[in-house]
Amino acid sequence: MTTLERLDALIKRGVFYDCDWETLKAVRDELAKRAAMTSESKHTAGPWRIESQPYGGPPFIRSADDKTVCVGARTIADARLIASAPELLEALEAFAKHFGPLHDNEWLNDECRHCFKLARNALSRVRGET
Repeated sequence: MTTLERLDALIKRGVFYDCDWETLKAVRDELAKRAAMTSESKHTAGPWRIESQPYGGPPFIRSADDKTVCVGARTIADARLIASAPELLEALEAFAKHFGPLHDNEWLNDECRHCFKLARNALSRVRGET
C-alpha cells in the first residue's frame, strides 16, 4: 500500500476529525503529484549496453531498442557506470518503496540513517527535484 493509499484510508476512517482540512488536502495533493512523477519514466528504457567505436575512440552507450543514449564516455569505467544507470535507478526505487517508511525509526543507527539519506538524495537528483 502506498503512502497515498494509506492517507486515503485514514481519511475515510475519520482519523483526522479535528485537523485543518485545507492542509490535509494540500498534503494529499502533493503526495498524488509525487506519485505521478515517480510513475512516469522520463529516461530511455534500459537495459543499456556499452559499444566500442570501430576505430578506437571513446565508448558509447546504446539502449535496448538500439538508440544512442550517450556518446563519448571518457573511460570504460565511466561507460560502465552510465550503462548501469537504469538498473541502479530500479534498485533505488525498490529500496525507497520497501524500506522508505522506516527511514525515521528511532531504532536505526546513524549508518542506516546515512544510507537512507544517500538513497533519497540520489532519487531527488534523478527526478530533477534538486
